[in-house]
Amino acid sequence: ALEKSFFTKRNMPKNAPSLRPTAAAALLSAALFCVIVELAFARETQYFYNSVTGEATWTDPKIAPWIDEETGKKYWQTADGTATWESPGDWKEEWSAEHKMPFYVNKKTSESTWDLPEELAWERVNHEVEDSL
Repeated sequence: ALEKSFFTKRNMPKNAPSLRPTAAAALLSAALFCVIVELAFARETQYFYNSVTGEATWTDPKIAPWIDEETGKKYWQTADGTATWESPGDWKEEWSAEHKMPFYVNKKTSESTWDLPEELAWERVNHEVEDSL
């Protein structure tokens, strides 16, 4: 058996790593801790963007549709939380088989247009934010 005195600094190989923490190791540990904390406090939220007006807001305009993950179709939520495929506003999207593109019809006036109405131009945009400690 080796004596305790064998494991002294003079018996260690010249290229043996030091067991004492270095400044670089301390900085690396601190950086890793910061990344872990940042990930723990990051969350995804949504803002709302209107592609016709260019307006962006954190406040839900209450007309921005959700996207169904299975079909890719837009749907809306009513005030009581139920889902509906029909927009709650005055405009609805229709499909032109002849032109192979959508057009828009005002449900009250029957006006139709190829241009996306402001009301239907709202979209939900996912955005990651960091909570402060």
